[in-house]
Amino acid sequence: MEDKAATLVANNSFLVEDYAVAAATALNYNYVQMREIENFIHRLEDERYSKLEELVKVPSKIREQAECLKREAAQLYREIKRIEYNIVLKKAETKVLIWFERENDTINRQYIVELEKCQDVEIEEMWNEIDMKKIESEKKFKESRELMKSVRCDVEIGGKNIKPF
Repeated sequence: MEDKAATLVANNSFLVEDYAVAAATALNYNYVQMREIENFIHRLEDERYSKLEELVKVPSKIREQAECLKREAAQLYREIKRIEYNIVLKKAETKVLIWFERENDTINRQYIVELEKCQDVEIEEMWNEIDMKKIESEKKFKESRELMKSVRCDVEIGGKNIKPF
């Protein structure tokens, strides 16, 4: 009976060993599959995040360009105001010179006429410069608005189209 018991224990231990090996193999297989699934999930997440980064980068670059155009338009506006100030200053300067000529009782009509003509030419050039800067400023401002309107980046993530705005 002891031999039978020993044989039974030996057979059972072989069976247990086989089950243990089978269980270990199954666990190892499950572990490998789990790692593959995790890696797959990480790849999908990386892909999704890279697409999301693209979604964020493109509009931010366009916003930067639009803001740059707005700054340039504001700079042009300041230049326009400076030129307008110069026009007022030029007119005032000419009036003072004419007044000074009249005060001295030495009215040189030819000098005054030339002074006024020179002033008119300079002022007309300044107004032309203002007109050009206004056109350029409006163009930059419109371009800025168009850039902001054009920010429509549809990206497909997980089979769905995603719009940032």
